[in-house]
Amino acid sequence: MIRTFIIVAMLLTERVMAEQYRIEANDPAAEAASFEQEFGFSQWPGKTGALKKGLSWRLTELPETTGATVTAGEYTYHALGDWVIRSYSIERVGKVNVTVAVAGNMRNAIPHKLMLRELLTSSAALNIYSRGDLNGINIGDLNYVTADGQFIFFTRNNIMIAVRTLVGGINVQALAKQIDDSIKALPDLTQEQFDALRPMISEFRPLFPSIFNPTARSGKVRGVRMKRLWPFLFTIPETNP
Repeated sequence: MIRTFIIVAMLLTERVMAEQYRIEANDPAAEAASFEQEFGFSQWPGKTGALKKGLSWRLTELPETTGATVTAGEYTYHALGDWVIRSYSIERVGKVNVTVAVAGNMRNAIPHKLMLRELLTSSAALNIYSRGDLNGINIGDLNYVTADGQFIFFTRNNIMIAVRTLVGGINVQALAKQIDDSIKALPDLTQEQFDALRPMISEFRPLFPSIFNPTARSGKVRGVRMKRLWPFLFTIPETNP
């Protein structure tokens, strides 16, 4: 009896140590599960609901960016995860960076996982950020903020927004609220309606015509099959009027 108890205890200890080792050895799955538990991820609201088309409006049209210069970055499209991300820089006296991520579906809580990733890019995230939506900051389905008001991350439906500043001049929470209101004003879409809005692209061209392509003429690279991509999400260029 005692021997059996000792063996079971040893096996359990071995299992706990192996799990800890997996986390310490930067096992991505173990790390993700550990962080999700630490942030109470399973209790985060807003993981179901309608889809939103994306940001089809100018950031320069928002009251908080009046007189500001808005510069848009490149798109990053993640095909396996079915999400696209784009960053913006807003300058007026100070400077604010806005990151926008739009998921193509509500499966697997993609916007929430993207926000968790954003939070974890800061060291000691749990000590820096707190749940603003639990403390009177009515932005997004949920949000995390810093005490100094310089950072806010929030999700709304299938969209994740991160607003950061290191230099004053633009009210971060006011800007985040205006972005959130713009998202809420967009029509609610079913998955079928959302997918129908994706453009069909049947032909691709290389950035440089000198790229060698033995199967096509004049540097054209022809797609083997039709594929829906994401440019419709940001149909209006973000430049000053």
